Amino acid sequence: MNRTTTLKGLFRRFTVALVFLLVVSVAVPYLLLSIATNTGIANTANHSELQVKEMIPTLTVASDLTKVTFPAGCGYLIMDRKFQELYGNMSGEEKEAAIRYAKGELVRLGNTRQFVVVPRENEICVLRYYIGSRFTVSWLPDGFPSPDVITLILVGINALLVIVFLTSHFAKAMRMQISPLAEATANISEKNLDFDTGHSNIKEIEDVLAAFSDMKESLKASLDHEWRSAQAQKEQISALTHDIKTPLTVVCGNADLLEETELNEQQKSYVAYISNSCKQMQSYMQTLIDVTKSWENQPLSKQPFPLSSLFEEVTEQIKGIAVIHQIALHWGKAEDITICADRSLLSRALVNVISNAIEHSPKGGSVFIDTVGSDHLISFVITDEGHGFTDHALKHATDQFYMDNSSRSSKSHYGIGLYMTASIVQKHGGQILLENVSEKGGASVTIQIPRVPINEIND
Repeated sequence: MNRTTTLKGLFRRFTVALVFLLVVSVAVPYLLLSIATNTGIANTANHSELQVKEMIPTLTVASDLTKVTFPAGCGYLIMDRKFQELYGNMSGEEKEAAIRYAKGELVRLGNTRQFVVVPRENEICVLRYYIGSRFTVSWLPDGFPSPDVITLILVGINALLVIVFLTSHFAKAMRMQISPLAEATANISEKNLDFDTGHSNIKEIEDVLAAFSDMKESLKASLDHEWRSAQAQKEQISALTHDIKTPLTVVCGNADLLEETELNEQQKSYVAYISNSCKQMQSYMQTLIDVTKSWENQPLSKQPFPLSSLFEEVTEQIKGIAVIHQIALHWGKAEDITICADRSLLSRALVNVISNAIEHSPKGGSVFIDTVGSDHLISFVITDEGHGFTDHALKHATDQFYMDNSSRSSKSHYGIGLYMTASIVQKHGGQILLENVSEKGGASVTIQIPRVPINEIND
């Protein structure tokens, strides 16, 4: 892992190391068994068989078998020619098996127990011995398994230790190589782009880290460009509000002067429209100023108020625009509902949406404002009879400075009306929904805000 490699090479090295160590884990126990055999601590697996074969000539001609010394661990049974037991040292079960073996009735034997039939002049001798190594030290057989069993146990333990060691070592090495990738991912998820991506000795991971580094630099450049664009937009808004302030002051001042002259009723209504429009333009200017500020950090001033009073306030602000564009406003029946919200901001949001609906409705058309209330939600639905939203506008109309080139765009909006409305609604914990209404041929904007229960308002 200290030099550059590939994942294929890494796994190949792991496989080679695993095979080598497994061979060693098998060879070492058998080497110890060989040492024990050579030093006389244990005998070989065929030791008893060799001893028995060496004794067969002696057993064949010996006149008195009671004087013959049999190998340790070797059983014997002496029978006459009619297979009647004469003497021996076998137990009952072994004695029966030996007789059957001598008669040829027992063919299949165990893996370790073996019989040998030695014919004599008037007798039959059956020897029993076991295949397998045994300890030659007197006290070891009583406390330990046979050397063969111990060897197999050691092989299993060694193989398990090798697998655990190699997988742990491999996993640790892989974690070290992957850690720069995990750190880079964590930094990007936390929007921290001022970090070094690090390096890895594995080629494939190093390639991914290089791609992460390129992506980080591209993202950093993109965010920097976005920040500069936002700053430029704020400067444009500041310049725009400054340029509007002087002519607006002139209009408001002249409207005040006109109110002091003798006017008929129709002229007074026109002057009132001018004054109301001036106030509305000042509100729009304040909106432009708000855009340049940190809007998300401004606190809400929620107060309970009746819904009907909000409609009256919005009607006063909007009726002048409706008269100019010859649009009829149809207000749905306002239920006796008390809501808790920032009245000024919610009024501004409704005025923005209704103004937009009026401007995009044909002369002589209508705009419908309905309210739908439930236990947990209040919805304001504003529907016009214009050409509706384009598919692109349905997705981006609430984006800041979005200005569509279709029929629902207006250079005078500077793309902030629905953006400000959406911001106000989101601050209230609600949402704004845009859709086209086919039966009326226009667009529909729904403002949804959570409804606070009366008991919570009183508390």
